[in-house]
Amino acid sequence: MKKLIVFYLFLFLVLVCNGQSQRIIAKNAEVEIAGTGFIFTEGPAVAPNGNVYFTDQPNDRIHIWDEKEGISLYLEGTGRSNGMYFNAKGQLVTCADEKNQLAYFDENKNLIPIHEGFGGKHLNAPNDLWIAPKGSVYFSDSAGAREERAVLSAIVLGPYELTPWKSRGKEYDFYDLKGALETLTAHLHLPLNNCPDSKSFMVSGKSEGVQINDEALGYLGQIASKQNLVGELDVYALEIDLGVLEKSASCSRQFQ
Repeated sequence: MKKLIVFYLFLFLVLVCNGQSQRIIAKNAEVEIAGTGFIFTEGPAVAPNGNVYFTDQPNDRIHIWDEKEGISLYLEGTGRSNGMYFNAKGQLVTCADEKNQLAYFDENKNLIPIHEGFGGKHLNAPNDLWIAPKGSVYFSDSAGAREERAVLSAIVLGPYELTPWKSRGKEYDFYDLKGALETLTAHLHLPLNNCPDSKSFMVSGKSEGVQINDEALGYLGQIASKQNLVGELDVYALEIDLGVLEKSASCSRQFQ
């Protein structure tokens, strides 16, 4: 069943991304092993010079991968850095969960806290982050106990690439994203229904929650303009709970 779920998730991503003009992976690229011997790697971040910084969190280390020189140690004793990203100043910003901080490393590799709490409460477990072109930092912070959920998230925006079945200039919208999700659940023979799910960062009337068999699956819709940091393009996002999807698909196949 897990292999089947993975296949359909791949199909979903193809449906979402089909037609976008920019390649994430170079044509004819091959996967190579850059290094081994780590316990658990996290948080790859590309520096302005092209080097890739990543964490080996259980060992509390950050390493650097250089295309010519290979892998070297950047720092040991990182505040248990997890997700990382470089800001416009070239500073390495990190989710350091030893003291549950959002922080950055200065030129002397000292960890400088940026943010430690919200609403009068300490952060729970900052995990991943992304820095928008205008400088705002988006980061995840799990609520309560550190229990991770497997989720699939997608963002679509901009015009389609010219293809035999779509004209240039047509931009992705809510219905493209919803159609991809409906195709995914249809292949799994699952009933997809709408449900109220108000998100403050979504546009009212252009967003909705989705559920399967009365169990919340996730949400999709248009990001509100005040949260949209990529310019004048409309941005649409989706997040679904893979645990709910797998469980529902397993039940569906069992009783068919």
